[in-house]
Parts: sequence; C-alpha cells; structure tokens
Amino acid sequence: MSNFNLLKVIEIDNLTSDSVALSFEIPEKFKKKYNFISGQYLSLEIIIDNIKVRRSYSICSGPNESLRVGIKKVQGGVFSSYAVDKIKKGDLINVSYPEGRFCYKSNSGKEIITGIAAGSGITPILSIAQSVLAANIKNEFRLIYGNKSLSKEMFSSEINALKVLYSERL
Repeated sequence: MSNFNLLKVIEIDNLTSDSVALSFEIPEKFKKKYNFISGQYLSLEIIIDNIKVRRSYSICSGPNESLRVGIKKVQGGVFSSYAVDKIKKGDLINVSYPEGRFCYKSNSGKEIITGIAAGSGITPILSIAQSVLAANIKNEFRLIYGNKSLSKEMFSSEINALKVLYSERL
C-alpha cells in the first residue's frame, strides 16, 4: 500500500495541446521519502465528481530537479483529462512516495545506454537520460523517440536542451 501526502503543484508546463508536466513542492519533513531513482513513478490521487481517482505517472525529473511528472490526455481518461484541463498552480494533490523497479543505477565505469520511447513513454526515459548524462562525463545516451507528429512531441525543449548541454554524448 502506497503512502500519500498532500503536495502543492508549484508549476504546470503545457507541453502540447493535450499534455502537461506537473511539478510538486516537497515539504522539508518529506524530502527523504520523495528521493527517487530515475525510472520510478508516483501515484496521484484526486477527487473528481465525488469519486476518488488514482493514476500512476512516471517521474520525468532529473537529478537535483523538482519532483515532476508528465501527463498526456487519454481519450476517455478521467484523471488525465482533469489534469490537463483543470489542475492549476497551487492545487493540492495526494502524491505517493516513489515506487517501481524500472530504474537506472549508475556504476563507476563508462556506460552507453539506449532509451527507446514513443509518445508519453518518454517520461521515465527522460529522467534516466538526465541521470546517465549527469552521472559521469564518459557516459553516452542514445535516444530513439517516436511520435505521431512534432506537435504531439512531449518534452521537446527539454530534449533539445540536453542535446545542447551534452552534444558529444547524446
């Protein structure tokens, strides 16, 4: 059973017409509990029309960034539609501690990691890419990322910023 705490939404980035990234403020007393390994996910829980709705979303933050998840609206998706259309900066959302085993753990040697993603599947891969590149100046990350169109590509600016920052290794 997941442990949940009410966390404040401190930033909302509109990534595309149907996706957002939500960043959360972590109170000091919970900081250790919300430490994560790149690739993990959070469960978010809100009340929509008097019904408790819970969904899990991969963490897309890199090391030393605010806790952040990416959410893409799914046709008929109660939570994703609400998140994209209704959540505002300052809202409080029940957020679980990080979970999951699809994780990147750095070693001390040179690593070449390949991430393959499509659509919103980029969220854990983005977190892993940031960790791989930040962990060791010898590391390389290869990204294969597909989308239906450029207008639907989540995290374009973040990926482009990584390409500039790590041009020789991404």
